[in-house]
Amino acid sequence: VLNEGLQSLGLNWLSRTGERFQGVFENSGLEEVRFPARLGTVAYRAFRGCARLRSVALPSGLTEISAECFQDSGIEKVQIPGTVRTIEACAFLRCGGLRAVDLPDSLEVIERGAFAQCGLERVEIPRGVTEIGVRAFEGCAGLAEVKLAGGSALRRLGKDAFAGAPCAEVLLPAGAEALSDGEGRE
Repeated sequence: VLNEGLQSLGLNWLSRTGERFQGVFENSGLEEVRFPARLGTVAYRAFRGCARLRSVALPSGLTEISAECFQDSGIEKVQIPGTVRTIEACAFLRCGGLRAVDLPDSLEVIERGAFAQCGLERVEIPRGVTEIGVRAFEGCAGLAEVKLAGGSALRRLGKDAFAGAPCAEVLLPAGAEALSDGEGRE
């Protein structure tokens, strides 16, 4: 249980060499965490590699899920509050036990690799999502169904966003464009 007055969790700055510091609970044996209601930030790699961590209910008020926050963790269930606007790069990368996730209507951006190589079986992209990054759902071998909410605002779909997923097709709304992979290829 984290202190109820806590407003930020983790380290989120660069060293002089440009490397980010290790997350606060990275690779720990943590099995459970209860977040204080006022927590506004869960920083870079905070729970990366926490193989025993199975379920997380993120606090309301959180606006982003930081890069690599739960990467390589044992997460099977995550409750994302309706205040989250961005899921940063590789936030849930290689969370093989994560079979389903309910993305909130507040969500606007799913960054590169956010759910890559997860155990997801289906996903519904909320109407407010404007961008899905490069390889966001790449390697999700069980992802058979991807739905875009009616009236989707999606405008940018990253290269290989659903590569390696068995979903038959992803229909883009009119006006959507492909993103390059950062090397000029679409």
